[in-house]
Amino acid sequence: METIRRFGRSMWVLLAGILLFHAGWYMLLPYLAVLLTTRRGLSPAEVGLVLGAQSVSLLVGSLLGGALADRFGRRPVLVAGLSLRAGGIGALGVAAGLPGLLLAAGVTGLGGGLYGPAAKAGITQLAPAKARNTAFSLRGMAASLGISAGPMAGALLVRGPLPVLFGTAAALHGGLALATWRLLEDPSTPAREAAPPWREVLADLPYVAFSVAATLAWMLFAQLGLAVPLFAGQVLGVEAQIGLLWTLSSLTVVLFQTAVTKAVLSHLHPLTAMGLGTAALGTGLGLVAFARDFVGLLAAVLVFVAGEMLLMPTADTAVSLLAPPGAVGSYFGVSSFAWGMGETLGNVVGGVLMEYAFASGRLGLPWALYFAAGLGIGGFCLGLKRWRELERRLRAAPA
Repeated sequence: METIRRFGRSMWVLLAGILLFHAGWYMLLPYLAVLLTTRRGLSPAEVGLVLGAQSVSLLVGSLLGGALADRFGRRPVLVAGLSLRAGGIGALGVAAGLPGLLLAAGVTGLGGGLYGPAAKAGITQLAPAKARNTAFSLRGMAASLGISAGPMAGALLVRGPLPVLFGTAAALHGGLALATWRLLEDPSTPAREAAPPWREVLADLPYVAFSVAATLAWMLFAQLGLAVPLFAGQVLGVEAQIGLLWTLSSLTVVLFQTAVTKAVLSHLHPLTAMGLGTAALGTGLGLVAFARDFVGLLAAVLVFVAGEMLLMPTADTAVSLLAPPGAVGSYFGVSSFAWGMGETLGNVVGGVLMEYAFASGRLGLPWALYFAAGLGIGGFCLGLKRWRELERRLRAAPA
């Protein structure tokens, strides 16, 4: 608690911004595919193109956002990302044809990509060195609270005119941009020279090895948004309760992340925490195969969430430790890109596995593979501790 009291105003402005950033986007995301088909008349394939444009531009924005934050400071990049996202979301609410929707989705993703690594770089710089695990745990809690609140706010507006729903979300991002500009003190000193090129970041082999581990873990994490809802809807027949599942899992993070950080993460090496967390992700997914109702599914997801609480803040803290001074944004940008690729690959692989399982009747196969993958990736993380250079750079993990 004393550590939290030492955080200044700018840290709380940034954490509040992360909460509102996620709430504003999740006002739309759960309903976006349905709205594009029923209100805009797009085919499922066209909806896939629109969502894909948002995902690809998000990856590009992540690379740009980290490097630009190192070059010009955190606050200008945060404000630019929020402003672009506000404009893109507003355009999504009024665009009718596919070309306009693709452009709007691209601008939306670009803005989100700029914001993410700049925000994490800001947390790294604003948090005392020994409080980064706590700071990134609070970031996860803020994001989870936004993800919980956003869909509930969207549900109040989704039946009305689209410009009202999308305009509200856009106004939230625009107001957040203004508040960030006015209230956030940027402690970074903009570099007078260009930030390190990405090839130099990628030449950092210990960081690349860590990023591979994180990418593999993110492929597994992606199944919470893909395989679990598919199983819930098509096998258990509880599709109406999928939103409740997301809300309960997010609230679990909000309620218990601080305790997990204090009692567990503060005593573990980052690679140990990542290994145990990834193994718990796989275990939770493996338990899904035994679920016969919503309660059983929720129990499996809560095991998964326990792994999430070990993995997510640790991964962000590890990036802050591995990044050299002056290149924190660039490192977070590359890590955001890598994790986004992990999510994309996880969705592709997970979709193929679930389609095969439904067609063949081998419903337990994906979950057995996810369980094995969790143990394998967790073992890989633990094995990386034998790399002396990587272990040395991560040894001083803050509590």
